[in-house]
Amino acid sequence: MFCPKCKSEFVKGMTICPECNETLVQKLPENKFVEFVKLCESPNPSMTAIIKSILDSVDIQYFVRGENMQTLFGGCLEFTNPRLSRVEFLVSKEDKETALELIKEIEPDEDQ
Repeated sequence: MFCPKCKSEFVKGMTICPECNETLVQKLPENKFVEFVKLCESPNPSMTAIIKSILDSVDIQYFVRGENMQTLFGGCLEFTNPRLSRVEFLVSKEDKETALELIKEIEPDEDQ
């Protein structure tokens, strides 16, 4: 038995995933190719954490490119080279419009 949400495997006889509260299935669906596209850039670690929190809250899968540089220097690269301190968020093509709608209120002005 498998959880369709977290993909955990359980012993026969269980019907509900204790972690996700989802009904277990006999077999997980086959993985399909997902095309990831750029959602936005984040200028600082605080903004990165907020965007991650929003996407996590609605179970939108994402990747963050360049986060290690931002974390390593704590966003201080923004003063010397703003491009180095920015991270890039990637989401599936199908989720992009939903994700944009969710984060539109928190995106900083480019002029600031």
